[in-house]
Amino acid sequence: MRRVLLLVATAFCLCVFVAADTQDERHEESLVLQVTKGNFNRTLRQHKQLLVLFYAPLSGEGRRVSEAFEGAAAELQGSEVKLAVIDATKEKDLAKDLNATTHPAIRLYLAGDKYNPAHCPLPQSSASIITWLTRRAGSVSDIIADLSLLEASEELTVVGFFEKLDHEYVQVFYSAAIELPDMNFVVTQNPEVITKYGRTHNVVLLIKKSKLIQAYKMMPQTSKEELIIFITVYQMDPVTEYTGETAAQILSSPVLNHALLFIKKSSADFVEIHSAFDSAALEFRLQILFVLVNVEESRNGRVMEYFQVRDFEAPLIRLVNMTDHVTYHLPSDSLDKETIKRFCQSYLDGNAKICPTVRSPALCSHYGRNLPRL
Repeated sequence: MRRVLLLVATAFCLCVFVAADTQDERHEESLVLQVTKGNFNRTLRQHKQLLVLFYAPLSGEGRRVSEAFEGAAAELQGSEVKLAVIDATKEKDLAKDLNATTHPAIRLYLAGDKYNPAHCPLPQSSASIITWLTRRAGSVSDIIADLSLLEASEELTVVGFFEKLDHEYVQVFYSAAIELPDMNFVVTQNPEVITKYGRTHNVVLLIKKSKLIQAYKMMPQTSKEELIIFITVYQMDPVTEYTGETAAQILSSPVLNHALLFIKKSSADFVEIHSAFDSAALEFRLQILFVLVNVEESRNGRVMEYFQVRDFEAPLIRLVNMTDHVTYHLPSDSLDKETIKRFCQSYLDGNAKICPTVRSPALCSHYGRNLPRL
């Protein structure tokens, strides 16, 4: 009897070991590793480059980024970069230990160092992740291109026109390129830029279909952050309508003052008010982001709820600061250009009227943190 019990116990132990080995093999063979507090340190030791997504599986934004992440994992199969995900809703202690309590968030851990990861911008697609990794590991020589080839592009292209490629300006430009992987960046020394666009060296141009959208003269004091603000602001129209396609772009803008026009696009005065809003927007670029919210769009109900706007109250303008989430109200029934300009300037001067109906900073903060993608 004792021998039988020993055999059963041995068989049970073998099954446990085999099951554990099988789980480890699945963990290693998966394109995207499932990481927990129990296996994080081991996973970190096993991979020189570990790209980790912290996310909430049930959130719309979390699912979107997760899909892009899985696509990147397929393209990176066989490379030195291994991708892993952490369910931040379950692994709260791990996320807190790794300082990733805001999610979704992507971190690149190098050589087993869990304290100094590189922060990857949230991607629009799997290609964005690949581009970020490529640019981060590369150099400015990788984005040198012929001017004639890029001018035909349908997409907006950020062109750095520099006299010397070893200048500090070029390094600032390339640092911005790493942080904006969703955009096309190229460097050129083609002198045609001078004759075609009337610009001298050491300038950043935003070009689309050979048309110059905006130019930025690099200065000795120009920082990466200043250049990123310029690029991200001018890649957008003066007024951007809030939709499922533009939500991430709006909410990730480095411009933290947002003017929101709540209006019915079918109303008789829409064209006139939109024109006034657009004209005012041109005078506050880099200071205030102008956003249009169509109150007739059912998917905008959450935005209206957060700002306590009812459709019959439109048109009206609210201005919110994304740092303190305090909301300001334009106290006028007239929405002409000059009225809108005075309101925006009074806000910048610190004299605008706080909205009496939107009192809760937590409520306003949903616009920038928890608002679901449309």
